[in-house]
Amino acid sequence: MAKFEVTNHWFKAKRYGWGWTPASWQGWAIIVWMAALIIYRATKLNSSTNSIFNFFIYLTIILGATVWLCYLTGEKPTWRWARKKDA
Repeated sequence: MAKFEVTNHWFKAKRYGWGWTPASWQGWAIIVWMAALIIYRATKLNSSTNSIFNFFIYLTIILGATVWLCYLTGEKPTWRWARKKDA
């Protein structure tokens, strides 16, 4: 399996906590695309229990794929209290 490498990070580590924020246009494009997919699917919901259940499965898949892309193209995640002042 080929290793995916990016020359610059699409996502940078958050200053506080664990996670990422977009750092390039590619990162913002992924966030906008994810939001558009979720909003589109949410507009297709009806009040049936099966539809809501399927939406949450869809949401889990979309969010999982986004976290996976952030992990591949961003800084390595660690818990951060704040950036060091001397660094």
